[in-house]
Amino acid sequence: MKISLCLLKSVTVFAIFMVILLSSSCLGGPENSELVEPKNSEDATEYDWRTDWALIEGFSLEMDSQGFSFPTALAFIQEPGNLPKDPLYFVTELRGKIKIVTNDRTVLTFADNLLNFLPEEELPSLIGVVGLIGICLDPAHGYVFATFAYQSPDGYFRNNVVRFDSEPGTFSSNYTSQIVFTDVFSGSQSAFGNASGHQIGPCQVKDDLLYVSVGDGDQPHKAQQLDSALGKILRMTLDGKPVESNPFQSEEAPTNYVWAYGLRNPFGLKAVGEKLFAADNGIDVDRFVEVNEGGDYFFDGTDYSISANTIFLFNPARGVSQVDFNPKGSTVLPKRFEESFFLVISGKAEIHDPDEPPEIVILRYSLAQDRLVKLPETFLRYVGSNLQALTGATIGHDGLYFAGLYPNRDGLSGVFRVSFNPQQSHGTILAETINPEKVMRNNGCFGCHTVEDNIGGNAGPLLDRKPLIQRLEQRLNSDEYVQSISEIDSLDREPFNEFHAARQEVLEAVGQEKIETWIKYRVLEPRFDNSDAIMPNLGVSDTDARLIAEYLVSEYVPTEPLATEGIVVSQGLVYRTMVLLRIPDRIRIRHLLFSFAGGLSAGVVGVSIVLWGAIKIRTRLRERNSDGPDEF
Repeated sequence: MKISLCLLKSVTVFAIFMVILLSSSCLGGPENSELVEPKNSEDATEYDWRTDWALIEGFSLEMDSQGFSFPTALAFIQEPGNLPKDPLYFVTELRGKIKIVTNDRTVLTFADNLLNFLPEEELPSLIGVVGLIGICLDPAHGYVFATFAYQSPDGYFRNNVVRFDSEPGTFSSNYTSQIVFTDVFSGSQSAFGNASGHQIGPCQVKDDLLYVSVGDGDQPHKAQQLDSALGKILRMTLDGKPVESNPFQSEEAPTNYVWAYGLRNPFGLKAVGEKLFAADNGIDVDRFVEVNEGGDYFFDGTDYSISANTIFLFNPARGVSQVDFNPKGSTVLPKRFEESFFLVISGKAEIHDPDEPPEIVILRYSLAQDRLVKLPETFLRYVGSNLQALTGATIGHDGLYFAGLYPNRDGLSGVFRVSFNPQQSHGTILAETINPEKVMRNNGCFGCHTVEDNIGGNAGPLLDRKPLIQRLEQRLNSDEYVQSISEIDSLDREPFNEFHAARQEVLEAVGQEKIETWIKYRVLEPRFDNSDAIMPNLGVSDTDARLIAEYLVSEYVPTEPLATEGIVVSQGLVYRTMVLLRIPDRIRIRHLLFSFAGGLSAGVVGVSIVLWGAIKIRTRLRERNSDGPDEF
């Protein structure tokens, strides 16, 4: 039986190899041009911007408005007017414009020429990152606050805030007056020499006061000095004056504006009730923190210091940026997303790195307990081939909105809306864009385990699918396991309290679902049902844990046939071979089969060689792992 399985796998892999080989090199004539992607494959088919994005299942994606240049932030009007041309939300552009999107999605210019300079080099050069960054609204007075950097007469870049006066409540398409808060920041240059991304960040209005986050200007020592506005959260009146109750009293600005200090580049800021949260960019690690009055967040130029006072630490750094909060009772998103932060992982603004793509992640947070209740989970990911960075994640009236800093392949820069729509889910589901073997490799799984024919360690049990399923079926359906769950439920401490519902979910599931559910929670928290588990907590997301579970349980052999252009193929087999051999997406099944018919005879001799090698390798792996522990 083992030899038969090896024969089946060897023939399958070799046959697919021959198919690709013949498809790419042996066939001539017009058909061949359809099988092989041209060097510039982006021009081969009509571009659809939707393919640039992957979403979790159940959500749809639309381009809500377009016609922007380097959009950096969004701000929604809480109670907009009812007329088609009434303002709905504001969009800031890096080069100094503030635009309004109206109810009928007309894009108007609210303010222009905020900057008095053009960078020596434009994006994606890092010299080009300075400009108009943040925006926040005060509906009660109709104030629009914008944060930006400007070039002072001495040639240095300095930070600033401008307040535009508009119509209270509904705002208006034009402002009536403006004031700037130059004196607050005039004593602190935001960079030496060329521009720096460590400039002023977003702002928030809370309790009729303005909170502004400011980066350290690439001068880490300034973050600890109270007489500098750099590396701080500042608090001021809506007129730009110091607040008498601020924690550090002084006759001199900016000390009397300081609310908290010791930050590096707090490019995310969000007020939630009486609390204030910030997303702070470090050097090689980033952090998400609650900002308290008078708090020192210790940044001194090292990653050790950026690791202090954190709610969550992103290691390695991912470029945390703007953040918004979905409160309890909100109907914009499903109930499971209540009390959740939506945090932008901006990505690398200067290069395209598919291994560290721009994302929006969910941080589920308990305001009552002051802690995260689940590990971060990816909500949306950029999967396109162009350079892109994310900005402006904001929860609007009918969904989550965000912008792409760079234009897409059609040259359009848009604001996108993600809305809950299970009937018309987005075409690219997030989990489908992830290679499960890569997820396991990145999380060190192969340091302890071997899966099928992969090279791996033997410190943990062999994770070949058939013996793994048999082992878990026997264990999870036993009376002993049910009794062990009862004992774990009696433990009144973490992580057991947090995973009580997870254990019940395992008990109630049946068949393959029971095994997948158990593996998912085992990966998320190895001790969820076993206080003696020695497997480390890898800190993986819920999405990645689910993907690993599905990968380990699925056989990837023909089960339910899927008809494609009249040909019966196995969905699992196609997936497995695509992971191994990277079949080009546009190769059609009928072409593969046509090529296979021509190449199968040529592969008969090779099959015997592959079969012999496969039997030898598999036998050695079996022998090496046969004495491993019984549990995963």
